[in-house]
Amino acid sequence: MRRPLFLFFIGLVLGEAAAIFLNRIGFFVMALFLLIFMIFCFIFYRKVRREQSLFFIYEVLCWFFFLMGGIAFFRASYFNEIDRILSKKTLTGTLIGQVEYVRQNAEGEYQITVRENSFVVNENHLKDGIKKNLKKCSISSIKSNLRQTKKLPGKCRLVKIPVSKGKIYPGDFITCTGKLKAIEEQTNPGEFNTKIYYYSVGIRYQFFGENLTRKRESPLSLHRIAGSVREKIDAIYRHILSDTEYALLKAIFLGDKTDLSKEQKHLYEENGMAHLLAVSGLHVSIVGGMLFRFLRKKGRSYAFSCIVGSGILFFYAIMTGFGNSVFRAAVMFFCFLLAQYFGAEYDMISSMSLAGILMLLEHPWRLLESGCVISFASIFSIGMILPIAKELLEKRSQNRLIAGEFPAESPGKKIIRQAFFANIVISMSITPLLLRFFYQWSPYSILLNLFVIPAMSPLLISAVLGGLLGFFSYVAAFLGCIPAVVLLRTFEMIFRLVKQIPGAVIVTGCPPWWEILFYISLRLVFSFYGIIVRRVSV
Repeated sequence: MRRPLFLFFIGLVLGEAAAIFLNRIGFFVMALFLLIFMIFCFIFYRKVRREQSLFFIYEVLCWFFFLMGGIAFFRASYFNEIDRILSKKTLTGTLIGQVEYVRQNAEGEYQITVRENSFVVNENHLKDGIKKNLKKCSISSIKSNLRQTKKLPGKCRLVKIPVSKGKIYPGDFITCTGKLKAIEEQTNPGEFNTKIYYYSVGIRYQFFGENLTRKRESPLSLHRIAGSVREKIDAIYRHILSDTEYALLKAIFLGDKTDLSKEQKHLYEENGMAHLLAVSGLHVSIVGGMLFRFLRKKGRSYAFSCIVGSGILFFYAIMTGFGNSVFRAAVMFFCFLLAQYFGAEYDMISSMSLAGILMLLEHPWRLLESGCVISFASIFSIGMILPIAKELLEKRSQNRLIAGEFPAESPGKKIIRQAFFANIVISMSITPLLLRFFYQWSPYSILLNLFVIPAMSPLLISAVLGGLLGFFSYVAAFLGCIPAVVLLRTFEMIFRLVKQIPGAVIVTGCPPWWEILFYISLRLVFSFYGIIVRRVSV
């Protein structure tokens, strides 16, 4: 079998999907039924063919990943004693943990992601809880569990924290007093689902602090070094750019959207260009891929180029917060480097499947996060559907050329036609998901991507160049960022013009899941049909 990892990835996705829609008993009954069905198929196959095959082994492994997916989601959804109490009220106490990521707003307040959390409940708050006699939580269990330090099973997001002493960097160990709350549920249809997003990156709690102090520093922490570099580049952009360009470049290159205005966000979202404001695979290909190719052109060995390229990429991923899209793109890029080093053929679908398996096993809630789902759908369309569609289109063009229906086209027209065709194929794959998650669609985004996607490479190169030159001179940094500023202003001008065209935004409402699944099934049938046609023609 050419792509066993893809089969295992599908099994894991189906297992988690079954766990979402079924309860525990229903899931394990389904898993048992599938196992019995596989055994029956194996016995029937052996009686008919009377030969050994690896297909049954792949089936068993796929079933194993199906079972792992369900168990992983049930474990991620498990509520402990603190979770059950937080579902009813907030807890006042002290949070202890290590800083993983830091953002600072214009008012000087911090938004911090903390890992390895421990929480100590305030004694006075505990007595108030006992007096109110919380339902479904016995007083004895509250006393025994909350009077001691409890480790929280997940990361915590600290919101609007005023700093007491000194500056906080990633890697530092901190203590903070305040109120611990559960992540709030989505209240309105179409609203950004905060709970699913934060659960997908491992954050299960939010903490509203009143006083924060640094308990211990970690000067040699990689997170601290990356945070210091990001803070320096942020200061460079703030110094040399206007507020509008600063907020956009900070979001595009550093992955921080805190300074974006609502008007800027709406302008990009309504034109279907919101993916430009997130650190994604395009950033990875530029930061790591261009460095790898540059070192190879300079005659460096594969080993040296792979180590340097992957090291810089890993550092950039930490600097931007290691989001879902960055995680996926980083794993795929590492697979590409390994293929280059060992002289093997790189397969996009297999590397995507490996990234998906690692991501879903770490945080199963990623299966429901809109950005993660759309990202994988785009990669699947590029790696699986687009090559088949291109081959069928080229065969049809060659047949027409032989028949003399139209003359041969120039190389420039061919490149434009192929880019437009690729945008249509990708758009057809992700549009149902966009409608499901955001309830609207911009039909002109297909045309905008023809200009915007190629322009992102010089924009990011300019952003990187300006940020690095700023360590030595602000004047050099400004000159380096000029192409990025010009492109950002061009984007804004084009987006405003397109927004005025009738039909720029089509609001469709939320299509039901069965329509989405039916559409995806048709796409898969098309893919398998294309594979069969290619094999027959060969």
